Amino acid sequence: MVRLVCVLVSVVVLNIVAGAFAADQPVERPGLALSFEVDANQAKLVVAFDYLKGAADRPRLLGVRRYTDDVPLGAPPVRVGWKGDKATTVVLDGVKYGYTSELGDRHENGSITIAAVSGDPSTFRIRGVYYYSNQLFIIDAVVKEGDPVLLYEKTDAK
Repeated sequence: MVRLVCVLVSVVVLNIVAGAFAADQPVERPGLALSFEVDANQAKLVVAFDYLKGAADRPRLLGVRRYTDDVPLGAPPVRVGWKGDKATTVVLDGVKYGYTSELGDRHENGSITIAAVSGDPSTFRIRGVYYYSNQLFIIDAVVKEGDPVLLYEKTDAK
């Protein structure tokens, strides 16, 4: 009987300690970094995935995983990443972008457009959607070639 009580007390103490430790650990949140280089009529898109811990953390192009895809400039949305079967559609300004909401590892995916901005040959608009770590990222940025686009959930800094 004494042994059973000791075991139960140990389990309770371990649960309290584990709960206190977990409360002090920052919650990881997904982050996405995108960048591209243009060659003629095509962009080489780099997508890097990251897990952010601190409130001030930002995604980097040196993430947990990093993939590249070719995206024709000015073309309709191009599927990038994992090519799943059941695409969900998101409409941004009348253009349909698709992604597959799959929970499996390495199933990050979406669709992207990259187009030159008129009047400035070094400026481009990148738009689309990307599904990663059970979160849908909406992409809409005007950037210079090579400049990163950083997407992440904003948190309150302490």
